[in-house]
Amino acid sequence: MPYATTVLNHKAKNVYTDPATAEVVTFDIADGTFEYYSADQWDSYIAQCESELVGEGLIEDGHDYAPEDIIDMIHGDELFWDIVPLLAEKVLTCSS
Repeated sequence: MPYATTVLNHKAKNVYTDPATAEVVTFDIADGTFEYYSADQWDSYIAQCESELVGEGLIEDGHDYAPEDIIDMIHGDELFWDIVPLLAEKVLTCSS
């Protein structure tokens, strides 16, 4: 799988959400930080990464790449991410 040849500083381009309302969380091994995203922020981040990869000629435009593949091509094994269940869903499930 191809990897981005330039260092992409996505952290400077994103505005993160409150951890209590986050729907996606990332962990960056390189600096030990967690980043929290709403669903819309995550979708925008993935689209931004995909656009960078298309611009570098590493992937084809218009192909439906999985977020896992996009993140792997941008960050390699340096970034982990997961979908976080919403607190409201947890409360509703527990109180039912």
